[in-house]
Amino acid sequence: MTSKNLLVLLVAVFALAVFSAGVNAFGSITNVEIDGIDVLSTGVDLSTFAGETAPVLVTFKATADAEDVRVKVWISGEKEDIAVSKRFDAIAGKTYRQWVYLEVPFDLDDELDESRKLEIIVESRQDGIADQESIGFT
Repeated sequence: MTSKNLLVLLVAVFALAVFSAGVNAFGSITNVEIDGIDVLSTGVDLSTFAGETAPVLVTFKATADAEDVRVKVWISGEKEDIAVSKRFDAIAGKTYRQWVYLEVPFDLDDELDESRKLEIIVESRQDGIADQESIGFT
């Protein structure tokens, strides 16, 4: 009897996790360009120099309406240096392009940077995270 209860509990938790993940996903990132280079579909491991400003263009397709949406970009391990787009309202079925200008810190350690990633998130205050991407960055 307890094994049946445990199984029901596990199925309920799994269903809740799947349902809640679907509720928050109000869109998806369709393209990312850094300094004019398409890095999402090509799988390029982009390199840049410490102290430079990297222009990041994120293209996002909304699948549901969402308010106060923004794009956040940062280098893994450098969470205090987050670049953020202006807030906007997304309408289902529309595609949005947002520029974010990421200032690459001067003090990045070359030896540690081999495994760094450029982290990109599209989020809303009310609806949470819509999509996120990690791109190789040296």
